[in-house]
Amino acid sequence: MAFENGCEYCMVKAGKPEFDNSQLKISTAIGFAELFSKDHQSISQEHFKMLKEFFTEKEISELCTFISFINASQKLS
Repeated sequence: MAFENGCEYCMVKAGKPEFDNSQLKISTAIGFAELFSKDHQSISQEHFKMLKEFFTEKEISELCTFISFINASQKLS
């Protein structure tokens, strides 16, 4: 999200995420976070169905809350 939002501190601190096909759960969460950063209004029920393959309802709720908080923080800073 840092690269989407242009948060220089976060880009330098963490760098680009690296993952491979064995980390499908993580890559799904990262893809969802990037989509949220680009255009949160484009998120559909299909995206949530994809998340449900790897996450519980509670985890999805926590993921969305965290993504929203970080996204807002990066855009405001």
